[in-house]
Amino acid sequence: MTAEASELGTVSVAYTVEFERAIVHPVDRVWAALTEPALIGKWMGTDHATVDLCAGGVWELRHAPADDPWLPGVIVRLDPGRRLDVAWGLSVNSYTIKPTAAGSILVLVSNGNPFPAPGADWTAPGVAAGWHSGLDALVAAVDSGSGMPLPDHGELTERYAVSFDGVFGEAQALYMGPRD
Repeated sequence: MTAEASELGTVSVAYTVEFERAIVHPVDRVWAALTEPALIGKWMGTDHATVDLCAGGVWELRHAPADDPWLPGVIVRLDPGRRLDVAWGLSVNSYTIKPTAAGSILVLVSNGNPFPAPGADWTAPGVAAGWHSGLDALVAAVDSGSGMPLPDHGELTERYAVSFDGVFGEAQALYMGPRD
């Protein structure tokens, strides 16, 4: 599935984006893609993932073994085969897998995304676009057993910026008055 073919995630006022992907594979294959370092690397674009699969365990990515993690995380909730919650700073991603007749549904709720400040490196629209593409790569990795290169997020970031602007614009008008 390409980024263009998948639905945009749903943006809410609570700095949250929710994604859902139907996957034609059983829950155990999707769970493995979320929890086994070699498989995580296939959809996250690195050969250096570390997972200590327990509450309080690490879930992090590095560009090389000796590098500091570029995505350091800690597992804050674990229900094996069903749910994995990982915290990165103030952000928490909740992955929930549900079995279906055709395979499974993966739901990612990304909470606590940074406010979309103009020119910032890690804005909510950019983070949303990154997870959108990452989930498409996860589906491709589960389908084929190999990864796919993550695309340039520019166009997706712009589409998410419109969604976030609408939600944050409404919230700001409600709580802080209209924006200039």
